[in-house]
Amino acid sequence: MPGWPGTSVQYADPAARSPLSQAMSSAIAPASTAGSATRMRMAPNSRRACWPASAQAAGLDGVEMLQADAGITDACAGAVPARIVVVCGIFGNITVSDIQATVAALPSLCAPGALVLWTRHRRPPDLTPAIRSWFRQAGFREEAFDISRDGFMSVGAHRLTGEPAALVPGQRLFTFAAGT
Repeated sequence: MPGWPGTSVQYADPAARSPLSQAMSSAIAPASTAGSATRMRMAPNSRRACWPASAQAAGLDGVEMLQADAGITDACAGAVPARIVVVCGIFGNITVSDIQATVAALPSLCAPGALVLWTRHRRPPDLTPAIRSWFRQAGFREEAFDISRDGFMSVGAHRLTGEPAALVPGQRLFTFAAGT
């Protein structure tokens, strides 16, 4: 998106090294030249210590690397409202109630018309129909929903059509489930 003037928040599991994760990283690259991009990390002991050096080596001077608990809204302060919010590697590692609460809170991270990208495995029970419904209830329109060829993974894209909400400081959205 050359010349894209806005902020994106990559709200993703830093341990994920999937082709999707790499594609998302390259998708926010143009934002760093015209606006800003923020990538959220999950914990201070993240294994992704190389991210800042990687961004610098790629010439992404506008990319802010933040090492914080992304399950609390404080990690997003200063980076929202965002035009693109990437929530990947999260929904398969938190409880159903935390998924629902996170989706309900996403309008507080979004600028008007923002796009949210998310992923979820489709192992039983397949929660993707419920997640898609929760996005509709939170004021989003589905732009795309794709399933991997093997049927294991899915990627959703939802655009905020409702009103953005105010960010609630200190709000706990999710906690990673034990064993993830």
